[in-house]
Amino acid sequence: LARPLPLAGLALMALNDHVLRVRWPNPLTFKLSDLAVLWFLPALLCALWNLARVALGREGALSRAQVIVSSALAGLALALLNLSPPVRDLYVALLEGVTGGPHAYVCDPSDCLALATLPLVLWDGFQALKPSAGSE
Repeated sequence: LARPLPLAGLALMALNDHVLRVRWPNPLTFKLSDLAVLWFLPALLCALWNLARVALGREGALSRAQVIVSSALAGLALALLNLSPPVRDLYVALLEGVTGGPHAYVCDPSDCLALATLPLVLWDGFQALKPSAGSE
């Protein structure tokens, strides 16, 4: 999670959702959210995966498979949310159940353009697999 791309995704998400979209709602600010999620979510999924492994007593290093699966799941989630109204409706119902407030989400196939950054996400995840200079 402490790599440049996931941190940039988290910062972009915070800036976009709390400043840019509020002051200047437009198609670009909605696309920025998609990028932010794709840059951050795979790293979060990898971290959660490792926490689950530790809880089960199966500690180990992050693997290429985890990076690939986590990136693919994030991309699939974005695609399904924007291409499938039933998935969108489930997502909105879950949000409303968790927050207790009304939510809306508009399916927008053009949001899938953010998927073009998945190779960058994979590259960044693979960089996390390399030993750091201080640990050799």
